Amino acid sequence: MPQISFDAQGFSIGGRRIWLMGAAVESSLWPRAQWSRGLALLRQRGFNTIRTSAPWSLHERHPGRLDFTGSLDLKAFVKECRDQGLWVVVRIGPMVGGTHAGGGLPSWIAEIPELRPREPQDLFLRQVASWFGSVLAPLKGLEASERSGHAAGQKMSGGLLAVQVEHGWECGNEKAGEEYLTELRRFVRESGIDLPVLTANGLWVGAEETVDVWQGSDDLLAHVRQLRRVQPHGPALVEVTTPSALRIAHASRGAVRAGRASHSEAVDGRDLARRVALVFAAGGQAIVAHAAPEVHRLTAPGRSAGVPLETNAVVPVLVNEADRPGAALDDLAPLAIFASHFGSGTGGAAGSEAVVLDPDREVDEAPIVISRACGSGTVAFVLSAPRSTGRTLSHRKVPSTVTGEVSLISADGRRLTVVRGSAPVSWYAFDLDLGGRSTLDYATLSPLAFIDDALLVLMGAAGVKSVVSINGSESRAEVPDLKAGARPRVLQHAGVTVLVVNELQAAALIIEQRGCLIGAERTEADGSVTRAKGFREVVRVESRGQVRVVPSSTASDRTTDEKLRGWRRADTQELTSGRSDRFAGVEEPQSLAVYAPRRGFGWYRLRVPSRRGASLLWMPGAVGDLRAFLDGAPLAHLGERARMPLRIPAGGGADGRSLVILANERSRPSSGLAAADAAGVRGQAWIVEPIKARSRKVVTPPFDPFTLRRFVPLLPGALPEESIQLSLRLDRSTPIIIDPGVPFYGAVLINGVPAALADRPAGDLRGIHLAPGMAGWRQGSATITLVPFASAPGVESRLRLFKCMEVIGSSRRGAAAWAFARWEPPEAASAKWSSGAPARARGRHQSLPTWWTTRLARPGAVELRLDGLSSGAVLIDGALAGRFDAATDPRLPLSSGALDREVEVTIFDVEGRSPDRVSIRSRPGARSS
Repeated sequence: MPQISFDAQGFSIGGRRIWLMGAAVESSLWPRAQWSRGLALLRQRGFNTIRTSAPWSLHERHPGRLDFTGSLDLKAFVKECRDQGLWVVVRIGPMVGGTHAGGGLPSWIAEIPELRPREPQDLFLRQVASWFGSVLAPLKGLEASERSGHAAGQKMSGGLLAVQVEHGWECGNEKAGEEYLTELRRFVRESGIDLPVLTANGLWVGAEETVDVWQGSDDLLAHVRQLRRVQPHGPALVEVTTPSALRIAHASRGAVRAGRASHSEAVDGRDLARRVALVFAAGGQAIVAHAAPEVHRLTAPGRSAGVPLETNAVVPVLVNEADRPGAALDDLAPLAIFASHFGSGTGGAAGSEAVVLDPDREVDEAPIVISRACGSGTVAFVLSAPRSTGRTLSHRKVPSTVTGEVSLISADGRRLTVVRGSAPVSWYAFDLDLGGRSTLDYATLSPLAFIDDALLVLMGAAGVKSVVSINGSESRAEVPDLKAGARPRVLQHAGVTVLVVNELQAAALIIEQRGCLIGAERTEADGSVTRAKGFREVVRVESRGQVRVVPSSTASDRTTDEKLRGWRRADTQELTSGRSDRFAGVEEPQSLAVYAPRRGFGWYRLRVPSRRGASLLWMPGAVGDLRAFLDGAPLAHLGERARMPLRIPAGGGADGRSLVILANERSRPSSGLAAADAAGVRGQAWIVEPIKARSRKVVTPPFDPFTLRRFVPLLPGALPEESIQLSLRLDRSTPIIIDPGVPFYGAVLINGVPAALADRPAGDLRGIHLAPGMAGWRQGSATITLVPFASAPGVESRLRLFKCMEVIGSSRRGAAAWAFARWEPPEAASAKWSSGAPARARGRHQSLPTWWTTRLARPGAVELRLDGLSSGAVLIDGALAGRFDAATDPRLPLSSGALDREVEVTIFDVEGRSPDRVSIRSRPGARSS
């Protein structure tokens, strides 16, 4: 097997230079039945590399129980990529970032006493070494190798190209970081995988023989040029993120209630193409983020910038839920084809970088020109000003008039006047090597591909008269206009077949081994061709210039909605009241990571002592979204909407009262110290009382946070000048809780001594727990200083303090005070199911969680529409199909073929709302000719 190596110019396989044009997909969140067609579409449109992840949290939801089945079959995914001629980069963690809760770090890690995640600590590293061995062992033998390619008509590789370890280890503790990353790299080597090792830590820290992948969407020219300087030993790899592709769960609640769409499919493909071009212009290699659907069916999604994502986490940029072109594929395809064919010769070579106008600062309508010179030629990128990118090509509404004449002067003084047309970016080559046999001296068109050492494909603005010079001989050709049915121009010149296409034709171009298709959306495995929107026919141009029409069909966009009928209902009264015999006593509760790692829901019950007056109850180990019921009646919804403590009203009998908690995993932060927090209830509960303390702002004292933990994200950095100091009295044995009232990330000093780090994101229930025995604690007058590491506006006015008055939860009269019940629907034949119209649920049970079930078969179904419901989960034949929050997005995309046969669809709605508006959306499978 050829050796895979890298240097500043890129990767090499067996000594052959390769260039990456990548698409980032999360195979674990993409239905397995859709892999083949989706990957084929990406390959056909010019992408040659796939970046995917192996989230530890999905593959090992319970310690020691590994899952590599279905969409989690990483080996099958890499094999599919290899068979399609695609290179693969796999992120294996421990953190993989993305839209995954906890960044892919399993929540059960938090259950191991004394373990410090993401630090060079033996206890944690042993867990990581075991995980790396498990995930990499099946990939042996799938490493990239040189072989004859597929449709691209060039020698390609397929298979595993590199492994990425860690993601976002952004901490200035260089000694700990180097030690940690070196161990991770060693684990990869010991697994038997001898491939390049990547990281993605924003250049905060690195390890020998690794390459850091930059992530971002802004200032890309500047960042990539800097990346090449600070990391001269390896290629400049950049994952171009698309913030507008993220579906934020809280963003549109009001819009949904008003009947408008829950999110905007507003990914600007032209702007994204411009950003990718900036990466190329700086000598970098690009991977486009959020390329395919990311639907979180097994676990909750993560958070972005502190707010939760939807279950259907992204607007797919390149391949949508129906395996059709995504929001930006048409705009990016010409650039991807160019990069795949000419990138290794024009993009990666080190050379002098010219001073250019900043492309990320608004200017007038004048274009921005950035050139790259190397041994295989010079390429000048001409970009639109940042504010003038306009609409996307995917809408097929490109202006019919051409715009923007630009006069370029080459290094040897040649003047070339080009017409940019409507594209956000175009590129022009000088002395471009064509396979060692010919040279493209210059052209007023953008080169896309050179196929079979014979066919040169060039793109230009519609209707423009162009000039092409090959081997010192000049020729002229007119770019086809935008009229329906317009054919591409083909000419023979200087021993080369030249194919000239306009921008719309380039967006519907598929490269084959001996030619190309124009007007095609995709080709299928059986050889059939799907026609792109706006085209009347598909033509095949052979490498020697022959043009012929090929049979084609169009994919139907028509969808039908049908309401679901035949619902049966089962209530949860026995559970919410605490009377169910499914509750099993436990000495002390543990998180859902222990009790329900594969479901993400669970029922906790606590016997609360009766009291004459109301009391305040705090559960210091409570995390996630919690719905509390007291003696069967709703009490509170804790999480995003309410905070601790719970107010327990007066009353109760001799045996006390039954407090039931329905715990929902919901989202976890994708980064930070709270990423590993496990949802549910852990530890005992406290009866608390508020206490008062004098507070004042003080100058932030100097201290070393790394005495508390060796990994402290984003430190050292610029700390706020002021901190908050509380003056109070501490008891010898009484713990206290500080509720910041707002998201808080920082350190806590007790009497000036660093005692704890706190990462309390929005919706956190725990507060900051301080107890006797912590550093600095002493009885009597004391100061507690809160040092924020990030802005925490309003914390001084909103923070509250409580002290523990009583610990409850110990056994009472020989019976355990705590109990747990699994979350699962009643058996299908159970008498707990009742039939009847869903509207009957709108009575006294409406606010209690309710199960609904029906049977159906709908071939071609693409999504459930959960209108009218609150939030919860959907099961198909007992298997979790996905979570939903209908207030933000009522859609739940289904796996391909999920309803092809009759199945039982079961819905759990946490507020017991009726499914009388729930419908199924289907797309006809037939294509029209």
